[in-house]
Amino acid sequence: MLAQQLSRYSALFFHSRAIFNGIELSRLLSNLATLSLWATYITFSLISIVFSGEGVTWTRYGSAACVVLYVVVYVSGSASVPYILLTELVGPEFRAAATTLVGCTS
Repeated sequence: MLAQQLSRYSALFFHSRAIFNGIELSRLLSNLATLSLWATYITFSLISIVFSGEGVTWTRYGSAACVVLYVVVYVSGSASVPYILLTELVGPEFRAAATTLVGCTS
């Protein structure tokens, strides 16, 4: 769904400078915060490439823990975005049908 696509990390990356400026960080600090987001993304992408080999056995447990952590963060954050937007965009007379549609498609 469009609301979920716009609420994921890509929206955060592409609008991070505006977000950090919106919370009244200086231009230098908002640029540094944006760079730290990208550095974190690249660092953990490289780490996942290094540890994706067959020889490291503890990565199986780390991978399972990361999947659980992802589900926890996703459910507590952006999973509810379509339902929150639904109450804002759809009138009460069509809300039940729209909720069913969102539940079936997301």
